[in-house]
Amino acid sequence: EPVEVVVERALAAQAVGIDGVIASGQEAGPIRAATGAGFSIVCPGIRPGGPVGDDQKRTVGVAQAFADGADAIVVGRPIRLASDPQAAARAIQAEIAQALAAR
Repeated sequence: EPVEVVVERALAAQAVGIDGVIASGQEAGPIRAATGAGFSIVCPGIRPGGPVGDDQKRTVGVAQAFADGADAIVVGRPIRLASDPQAAARAIQAEIAQALAAR
């Protein structure tokens, strides 16, 4: 299973003093459970409102990423390709604020 490999590698990184990892939001929960609160998890491929079926296969939504233990997220295409990037960024910022308040 991919999640088992990712968790093994995160634990190995933590064991040698690395402060965190970049990993799919799909693995944020298992990584957080294995490594604890002091280990940083950055999740790329975030899609507002959740996965949309584009070429990125391991996406999650803003709320899920933070609920599962992400410390930071990376959002690219949903802003860059939006017809109004500023509005898209503001909407995602609102989702982030809501997700963090729910923690």
